[in-house]
Amino acid sequence: MRVGQLSSILLWLAVTVLWHAGPARAANDKAVKLYEDALARFDKKDFEGSVRQLKNALLIEKGMLPARTLLGKALLKNGDPLGAEVTLSDALAAGASRAEIIVPLAQAYLGVGKQRQIFEQPQFDVAGLPAPVQQQLLLVRAAASADIGELHKALTIIDSARAIDPKLPDLWVAEVPIRIRLRQFKEAAMAVERATALAPNSADSMYQKGAVAHVSGNLPVALDAYSRAIAADADHAAARLARAGLYLDLGRFADAGKDLAALQRLTPSDPRAAYLHALLAEKDKRPEDARKALKTITELIDQFPIDYIRYRPQVLMLNGLAHYGLSEPEKARQYFEIYQKAQADSPTAKPLAQVYLKSASYDLAIDVLQAYLKSQPDDTQAMALLGVALIGKGQFARASALMEKAIRVKDAPEFHAVLGMSLLRSGQTAGAVKALETSLQAGTRQTQAARLLITLYMQQGQPVKANAMAEKLVKQQPNHAEFANLLGLAKVNTGDMAAARAAFEKAAQLDDALVQPRLQLARMDIAARAYDAAKVRLDG
Repeated sequence: MRVGQLSSILLWLAVTVLWHAGPARAANDKAVKLYEDALARFDKKDFEGSVRQLKNALLIEKGMLPARTLLGKALLKNGDPLGAEVTLSDALAAGASRAEIIVPLAQAYLGVGKQRQIFEQPQFDVAGLPAPVQQQLLLVRAAASADIGELHKALTIIDSARAIDPKLPDLWVAEVPIRIRLRQFKEAAMAVERATALAPNSADSMYQKGAVAHVSGNLPVALDAYSRAIAADADHAAARLARAGLYLDLGRFADAGKDLAALQRLTPSDPRAAYLHALLAEKDKRPEDARKALKTITELIDQFPIDYIRYRPQVLMLNGLAHYGLSEPEKARQYFEIYQKAQADSPTAKPLAQVYLKSASYDLAIDVLQAYLKSQPDDTQAMALLGVALIGKGQFARASALMEKAIRVKDAPEFHAVLGMSLLRSGQTAGAVKALETSLQAGTRQTQAARLLITLYMQQGQPVKANAMAEKLVKQQPNHAEFANLLGLAKVNTGDMAAARAAFEKAAQLDDALVQPRLQLARMDIAARAYDAAKVRLDG
């Protein structure tokens, strides 16, 4: 008898005998065939097709236990942890083997935000399980500990799994992201070496090697490691995602696009890939495509209750960034805040601080930036934002002192710009002009500094300087309505009324809600005795 024939008979016996918790009975032929097809699809990673066939089989034979068990696993693989939790729990209650069910059930609990229940419910005890299952369950428990911020406990759990069998590469791979979060990069690299020694061709090991190099700033090594992971497993979504992001950072947009196209096939509902699509569209100057990608992220994530994703830091961060990019700061705020409580040293502190600044919550902005700068003291953007927050709080002298100290360490344009703002607010106009001019000497786009300088030049009777600065600002951002309005004001000051009118008309065209250019045009109409035209503008 051939091996294929023997395996088919064993499969038939398993289905016909075990599908029901009660007395043995013959399974429906059609249901068995659907189950066989679903199993084949599952092995080929066609999880959506597997789910469909298993549901069809269960419509015929509701108590078919192997189909219910496989359905739970397929739902989990297909990105439906809630459905997997319900299905696997039902299968366990119906008599399915705990050894077969418990690991995917624990993974489903992670997916729906029930990390703490994994330690509280007795069904997740490792006692009585086969040694390999114990190890896999301990890895899930370690991941749950890491999710809730108990990183050292997570490492202890991994050590417990190693006590069973230290030769499992997954045990070393699982340690790496925890070490990275603890900023223990040396230990993370050592764990990668142990994993690679045990499984030299492991895609997961190569991916984690890339992750360590990436956070350490060694981008060539990171890129090589991600590429080797993909060479070992072309469907390794995490490695493709990381490499696509790295390609974007390196300006290799065509290469990033290829990886994103592959991710669209592998993980079409992954919000991380959608965010990279948004970044790529922005780089390619396709704002509508970027906005569409951001909208996709919020539609994917907003449907879940916050408890489901509170332990998914990347998901929280991405949805916050997506809402922020869609100019929805209050929606972004709740996701940023939850994420920041878990990871105070994350760069997400900066967009969160900007949300706080927009709502004049200066104390909150100061707190989150100071906490972030303790671990990232060289972040110039964060330091500049802290200066802006202090200005908003009315602490002008403190803001000026902070920026002067920062300039002594690093002569960044951002620091001169904020220094100029603080000096201006404290009445030191001459010093403010000098600082603002310095911030623009390097050719950087300090637009706030430029706007202030234009106003100051006009106030000080320097229309030529104001006009030159305004023209430069509009050239940099030709579709910015407020900058076009500033150019109009500068042209008025030079006496070029025709150019001023053109600038005001463009500003009004760019933004229907902007009142200032319409008022200026009405004034010009009145001066020209075009009263009917002025009345139409003012009525509008």
